[in-house]
Amino acid sequence: TADDARYALESLPGPAAGAALRDALRSASGGSEIGILNSLCERRELESVPEIAAYLKSEDGAAAAAATFALGKIGGDVAEKALQTALLTAKEENSVPYLDALLTSAEARMARGEREKAAEIYASLVAPENSTRARCAGLQGLAQSDPVNAVPAILGALTESDKTLARSAAVAARAIATPETTQQFASQLNKLPPSAQALLIAALADRGDA
Repeated sequence: TADDARYALESLPGPAAGAALRDALRSASGGSEIGILNSLCERRELESVPEIAAYLKSEDGAAAAAATFALGKIGGDVAEKALQTALLTAKEENSVPYLDALLTSAEARMARGEREKAAEIYASLVAPENSTRARCAGLQGLAQSDPVNAVPAILGALTESDKTLARSAAVAARAIATPETTQQFASQLNKLPPSAQALLIAALADRGDA
């Protein structure tokens, strides 16, 4: 059957099998593309990313979901860019799968020691055009991947009217207890509005810095 052939290609080593799956994806219809997307996901081949990314705009929700998941698992610059674009253009209620896929890719980069690349993803999520959920996730990730450069983002978020974001910024501040970041926070404390000062002082106290 077609599924048997797909499973065989999925497990077959070498670039030819991936190329065959991509060829099959280009002519797939009637739901068969979902299985092929899943197989390409399992192979983790960067060469497959452009074909997979095209399905982010599919009217078939299951195919779009499979493509989103696959891009997060495969990762890499091209996949991350496609997911970032999808995240920014999606309605907020439809954006969570794109965010989750980006976080999956960022976490994989952290696990591989690619902290700078992971920090780029997290920093992109902190940007004001993103949802509160994405920005909160970005702050937490940035605190882990790039503590020094996370400080300005945390300070900025503390001053925003979005209380959820401000509280998330305080949580991120607690996570980066180093002498350098303590000095950065202390130098800006008096410049913050009272509500932000209270959050930051509490965070520093939890760290033992206050």
